[in-house]
Amino acid sequence: MKLVLDTNILVSALLTKNTPPDQLYQQWVGGLFDLVSSDWQLDELKRVLGYKKLRPFILKSEASLLIENLDSIAFMASDLVPC
Repeated sequence: MKLVLDTNILVSALLTKNTPPDQLYQQWVGGLFDLVSSDWQLDELKRVLGYKKLRPFILKSEASLLIENLDSIAFMASDLVPC
């Protein structure tokens, strides 16, 4: 099964543990489904995770791992853009 997760869901997964967004993230990393993303979303995620107001709540190592996972194991769609 392939899913597309909104950037807000991915950020929420890092902000709130043991919630549906975190569970989705853990299931993806665990190989229960394939995540479809895009270069656009990857850029957006890097920008959002760099927000000063989020820094106290998200570990830099977790943010880096999310970016690395997206870049290495997600299916990157070339025509996936925001609506």
